[in-house]
Amino acid sequence: MNKDNYSISKLLRLIGCFVFDIAMIIAFFKAFAFFSILAPVKSVLMLIVLLIGLAALNCAILIPDMLLKKLGVAFTAAIESLLIAYAVAANIISVYLISGSVVWYIVWQLIILSVLIVLISIIVSFAGRESENIKEAETEEISKSQINLQILNIENAIMSKENSEDISQIKNSFKALKERINASTPFGRITGNSAVLDIENRIKKNLKNLQSMLESALTDESMAEINKLLEETRRLVINREALNIR
Repeated sequence: MNKDNYSISKLLRLIGCFVFDIAMIIAFFKAFAFFSILAPVKSVLMLIVLLIGLAALNCAILIPDMLLKKLGVAFTAAIESLLIAYAVAANIISVYLISGSVVWYIVWQLIILSVLIVLISIIVSFAGRESENIKEAETEEISKSQINLQILNIENAIMSKENSEDISQIKNSFKALKERINASTPFGRITGNSAVLDIENRIKKNLKNLQSMLESALTDESMAEINKLLEETRRLVINREALNIR
C-alpha cells in the first residue's frame, strides 16, 4: 500500500469512527431521554462509560498500524480484542447495573477498567520481551555476517598470494583462527558484557587489518606481522569464550 492509499484508508477509518460515535451518542439520548430526567447523575455516568467504550473502539480501529510495527500481529490482535471486549462489556453492564446503587455501579466499572489495563500491560510486557529477542537475533545475524565476510575476504586474499610467496605458516595460522571462530559462540549473541563486546570489536578490527595487509605486497617483515596478528586474534577469540563462561 503506497502512502496515498494509506492516507485515504486512515482518513476513511477516522470518518467512520466519527460517524459511528455520533450515531451512538444520539441513540443514547434517544433511548435514555426519559431516564436522564429522572436520574441525571446516573445518566451522566452511563454517558461517561459509553464515551470511554467508544474511545476504546476507536483505538482498536485507528491505531493497529502503529501497534503492528512495535508489537507484531499476534499482540496487536490481542490488544484490539481486549479493547472491543471492554467496550461491549462495560456498556452492557452499565445498562444492567445503573438501576441499582451508584457506588456499586462505579465499583464494577472500575474493576472492568482495571482488568483491561492489567491485561494490556501484561501483553505489552510480553511484546517488549519478544521485540528485544528479535532485535538481539538481528544483531547476532549482522555480526555473524560481518565476521563471515571478513573471513571470506581474508581467505581470498591468502589464495591470491599462493603463487607469489611461501605463506604456508600464514595459511596454517589462519586455518587455526578460522576453526577457533567457527567453534566459538556466534558473534553478537553475548549481550550485557562490555568486556566481551570490547574483545569482539578488537577481533573485527584485527580481521580488517589482516585483510588490508594481505591485499598489499608481502615482505618477510609483513608476513611476520601477519602471523603475529593472526595468533593475537586467535587468543582474543579464546579470551572471549573464557569471559562468556564467567
